[in-house]
Amino acid sequence: MKLDGRELAGYIKQRHFAYISALSRNSPTPHLAIVDIDGESDSNNKEIVSNKFVRLKQEYGEDVGADVSLHQPVPGAAKDTIRHLNDVASVHGILVQLPLPANAGNGELLRHITPEKDVDALNPSSLFNAPTPAAILWLLSGYGIDWHDKTIGLIGQGRLVGKPLAEMLRQSGIDPMVCDKNTGSIEEVFGNSDIIITATGEPRLIKREHIPKGSIVVDAGAANEDGVIVGDVDPAVSDREDITISPVPGGVGPLTVCALFENLLRAFEEQPS
Repeated sequence: MKLDGRELAGYIKQRHFAYISALSRNSPTPHLAIVDIDGESDSNNKEIVSNKFVRLKQEYGEDVGADVSLHQPVPGAAKDTIRHLNDVASVHGILVQLPLPANAGNGELLRHITPEKDVDALNPSSLFNAPTPAAILWLLSGYGIDWHDKTIGLIGQGRLVGKPLAEMLRQSGIDPMVCDKNTGSIEEVFGNSDIIITATGEPRLIKREHIPKGSIVVDAGAANEDGVIVGDVDPAVSDREDITISPVPGGVGPLTVCALFENLLRAFEEQPS
């Protein structure tokens, strides 16, 4: 079975459109500011994926009636740009597009986003759930998969997915088995987990032989391969009928954008107009 997130994302998108359409004429419009730092990328593949995700957010905002502004400061001006956006009352959410350029320093820059506007949940003090982990759990629940009583294996410990998802699961009373592409055994994770969630950004890392019969696999990886966005799981696995798996694209991705805008609308509601 395929865990296709597009239909569920369509319902959520309609709800977001209805919410914004119902705002009074005198109401401000929910506004997401994307800070895409104009620096030296350490990987052309990462840049292509990043640009793709920026476009998806812009298109979603246009479709539901939200304002999405794009800010492209040079690395030395990024901190001032974030501080300025923090102070702009008409901006309700701020997102720094990752990965950061090689010459933009480390993640310390992200800490300058005020928690009330940190809709991508990149800081420990953020008031929101991280969009991709939230999307993963939405996807499982949308297909009637009760993840609360399952053994969960998590491959990847990155800032956007692995680490926040592990924390969300622990807060729900689940202690996931965690490894990444360099540490731990992928085979052991698959062999001891009811649900496997992979988010390394390493294309084709997960092979057919890694996945036992009956597995539930959520592929939250994203990488560029000859101009096409691919996941962690080898596409050759997609024809297996004895497993449940989310496709890339079309699985977690559409719901991630929905979860981001869910956070934006919550931020909009909670900030003074």
